Amino acid sequence: MRLKAVLIEALITFVLVLVVMGVCDGRRNDIKGSAPLAIGLSITACHAACVYWVGPVAGGVLAGLVYRYIFRIGKSGESGSYDF
Repeated sequence: MRLKAVLIEALITFVLVLVVMGVCDGRRNDIKGSAPLAIGLSITACHAACVYWVGPVAGGVLAGLVYRYIFRIGKSGESGSYDF
């Protein structure tokens, strides 16, 4: 399992460095877009395609369930209130 994690980290780091070097190369005159946008989108794509989406999605679902079933306090006369 650790080898897989290292390979995934190496792959997404490779993609990030390749994009950064590509958009910051002063000898290229074919780049017309935004370098920060390209870098940010490459980071987003790598995180979405790899294992990083599991933790945030699981944390978000857990927080939603905890809030709904533990912290929710109903008001008298109203249904579905989330007020404390």
